[in-house]
Amino acid sequence: MSIFFGCSKEPSVPQEELNLVNFFCGMEQAQTKANSVFTSGNTAIIYAYASGGIAANIGGTPLNATASGSGLLAPTSTIFLPKGNYDFYSVSANNSSSPNISFTGGISGDLANGMDYLWAGNKNTTVNNGANVTFAYKHIACQLQIRIVANPRVSGLVVNSVKFTYPITSGVKMNLSTGSISSSGSVTALSNVAGSGNTRNFICLPCTVSSQVEININATIDGQPVTNKTYRATVNQALVGGNSYDIALNMNTDNVFSTTCSIIAWQNISNSITY
Repeated sequence: MSIFFGCSKEPSVPQEELNLVNFFCGMEQAQTKANSVFTSGNTAIIYAYASGGIAANIGGTPLNATASGSGLLAPTSTIFLPKGNYDFYSVSANNSSSPNISFTGGISGDLANGMDYLWAGNKNTTVNNGANVTFAYKHIACQLQIRIVANPRVSGLVVNSVKFTYPITSGVKMNLSTGSISSSGSVTALSNVAGSGNTRNFICLPCTVSSQVEININATIDGQPVTNKTYRATVNQALVGGNSYDIALNMNTDNVFSTTCSIIAWQNISNSITY
């Protein structure tokens, strides 16, 4: 008698369905809350985490992505995720270069002055049969516009140089979950601000202490010509991340410059000469 033993095949466990995630982008203006186009060609980094988590990246992130004029943000590799809820974040330097930034436990290394850091977050996003994620980027560093104002006593103003005490960068970091940059508590020695004319526009990190401005000018003051005259003024203003500041330097009757500071809409300002 022959006995045959058959082997039954275990049913295969179905693979978890993966869903395509598409990304879109725009700019949020802090003062107006209005949205505008994220510049075509800009590069950003996309991060994905399980909802409520910030320790382990998923979906092959972080990934670089490039913006198009249509508002599409295209990562270098397509992102697929199982059904579930996720937290998505993105950072950019507001240019075509990938920002030199990395995060450990959701906290970056030390940041740099002169970088227009942008951040966007989309938390607890449901991925189910695909998902569209829109990043509304916002500025999180500080923009400063320094204007040297020529009053009626001053003519022929030529600004030779502008110097500023930038925030010290040591210990200044970005929190990826909140999109905030910690503030510096000290400043550097006076350093040159690039540009020409009597208006200079630059970006720096947040700072809690006063700053110094030094200008060197040629002008005629009360009918008397002065050459390579240097003036200093104090900016008694904490610099808060996301704000754009207009700092006007005005000459007082005693030939000392004082400053007035106001918050303005974030903007691109050319270094034009105005008399």
